[in-house]
Amino acid sequence: MIERRPYFVLGDLIASAGTGAVVGLLAAMAIGPGWHATLGMAVGMVMGMLVGLVLGLTLLQILFGAMEVMLPATLAGVLAGMWVGMTAARADVSLGQAASTGALIGLGVMIFSYALNAHLTRRPYHG
Repeated sequence: MIERRPYFVLGDLIASAGTGAVVGLLAAMAIGPGWHATLGMAVGMVMGMLVGLVLGLTLLQILFGAMEVMLPATLAGVLAGMWVGMTAARADVSLGQAASTGALIGLGVMIFSYALNAHLTRRPYHG
């Protein structure tokens, strides 16, 4: 069950948006318009996985707890890396645009994680 205390919600927010922004920046710096979109997406995905794992196991785990952070951080990293990597392979992407896109993807991951948790842990209605 996902923590609902404000400190942990803030931790999920920072983990998701921060990881997404960092991966977006790295993907935009590493992948250029000369790349094939599928290759850019695959490289961005691997970068996101590695960055999400490293951030989740080091800095974020110490501050907010491992189980609360690993899913949102890694998923945000993977999705941000795929999206920004594919976009950067098709056209030039500014670093600000890459970071904001990654952060928005991270926010979406957080919202999705909390909504899925609410759905899976709801009490069944027995009329």
